[in-house]
Amino acid sequence: MKTKTKHIPIVLALGIGGLYLVLRLTNIMTLPIFTDEAIYVRWAQESLADPTQRFISLTDGKQPLFIWLGAPFLKLISEPLLAMRLLSVTTGLVTVAGIWFLTKELFQDKRTAYVASLVYLIYPFALISDRLALYDSLVATIAVWALYLQVLLVRRRQLAIALLLGLVLGAGLLTKSSAQFFIYMIPVPLLLMNFNHKQIRQRIAQWVLLVLLAVTMAYVISLILKLSPNAGIITDKNAVFVYSIREWIRQPFIVVFEHGSLLTWLVTYITLPGVVLAFLAFFVRKQHIQEKIVLTLWWLIPFAALAFFAKVLYPRYMFFTTVFLLPLIAYSAVGIWDRFQGRIQRSLLVLLGFGGMVACSILIIFRISAAPIP
Repeated sequence: MKTKTKHIPIVLALGIGGLYLVLRLTNIMTLPIFTDEAIYVRWAQESLADPTQRFISLTDGKQPLFIWLGAPFLKLISEPLLAMRLLSVTTGLVTVAGIWFLTKELFQDKRTAYVASLVYLIYPFALISDRLALYDSLVATIAVWALYLQVLLVRRRQLAIALLLGLVLGAGLLTKSSAQFFIYMIPVPLLLMNFNHKQIRQRIAQWVLLVLLAVTMAYVISLILKLSPNAGIITDKNAVFVYSIREWIRQPFIVVFEHGSLLTWLVTYITLPGVVLAFLAFFVRKQHIQEKIVLTLWWLIPFAALAFFAKVLYPRYMFFTTVFLLPLIAYSAVGIWDRFQGRIQRSLLVLLGFGGMVACSILIIFRISAAPIP
């Protein structure tokens, strides 16, 4: 019996991975090419063909890591668009693993971790992002692993974790400017520290030193961008998309009202039952309050920053923030499932809670023009 039980995690992992690939790869090339996809594919082709063009994305103020990662895919796969989309499929698979580890670490429950991973599989926003050759899937991957490592750093305070965190944050800085959030949010997981511990001062001091090491390492890695004379264009490009404090003060509330569509986009992609389940996580079970607050803040703070400071706004910009709601949805779903004993009740939970996501995902795969998404 023990031998059989040992194999269950492996079977579940393979099953989730296989289902993920089926959902992401089915009809992947029926999606019309997106404008930015064409640009990124071309940049990857040029960087692969000419080593002097490795920083070509900086000419448009875009960091190059996604382009660099796409080059090997172009070498292996003759169809350029498919090659770059497969890069997003790959990063999405890494996100699935990251969500499992993050949820498991926060709630100490493998069932909730598996459910969170399954929710990501049918999450319409993830399905779109993981099937397009855009930066957003990679940004979400880095975000999930950044939070996971930050949680580990608070709880264990080990040098190896700090070094891994530095690498992940550095990769974020080489991917997109919004990855700065992952550094600004480092203090949030401190909510998980036991402040009643006798050695709390020593633990905080250790944490501070390790965080400084990780952040320094991240910014040292980002200095790679300085090898190109076009590195300064990133700042100019950010000014096109983000209001400065001086600009924002002139019309703060007008900007927020203009961006009211953010909430509409959120509810559309995550569905109303998904939003309700995320909210119910604080009431279904009373444990793990700090963990739930950490996940909520990692969604809310970047989401609010987009609402207040973004000049140009598209739904995909908020994708990385929304993945932190998925563990909360899974937490609620598992809690309600345990309370319901009858098959009919549990079937209704699955149908009402996730039927909308499944229906939208089916349309995205087989009839994208009919999918109810922004």
